[in-house]
Amino acid sequence: MKGWRSPGDPIGPAPAASAPEHRAAWHTAHLALARVEGIDLSHLSEYELHAHRYLYAQETARAPLNPGRELRLSRLALDHAAVRADRS
Repeated sequence: MKGWRSPGDPIGPAPAASAPEHRAAWHTAHLALARVEGIDLSHLSEYELHAHRYLYAQETARAPLNPGRELRLSRLALDHAAVRADRS
């Protein structure tokens, strides 16, 4: 791991058994890199990944818009109206 510079393989090859501390650290890093959160798509072919991307685009196009910004603006307007009413 020390001195290793490769974007495709960030931790490099496993250290020799003669360096148990380095080997343990390498295995810990390897497990951390292999951890996958959410849906694991690593087993899918390129065609299947393109199909998933296409379906995702279709689903999100039909999804309702997120009203968060509009709700925030309406709450701010309500707060401003309440402040103006208190001041008058």
